[in-house]
Amino acid sequence: MDESTREIRDTLARALQRQYENEGEFRVLFTTVLALVKSHPDPVRFAERFRVMWLTALQEHPVEQAHPRAFYDGIELALAMLEDSCPVPLAVRAPPPHPGPTA
Repeated sequence: MDESTREIRDTLARALQRQYENEGEFRVLFTTVLALVKSHPDPVRFAERFRVMWLTALQEHPVEQAHPRAFYDGIELALAMLEDSCPVPLAVRAPPPHPGPTA
């Protein structure tokens, strides 16, 4: 194995290690957030504040289509987990389209 191949291998190994570290950190932080959401003394106030902060963040830093599909899937998954944890609706996503008349 030549030097440049070893360097590429080592760089990829470090990147993969950091990715695993990030995933572990994210899991701990997200679990913490879910616990805080479930135990918040005023769920209505939490939902209102989250909604304002989320919509403000979207205005300040729009989610652009340049991200890979996994980015959007991650947002949807995280919002779904928050919605499941919060006893009141967060109301930050558009409602699913109505299927139309069933007759």
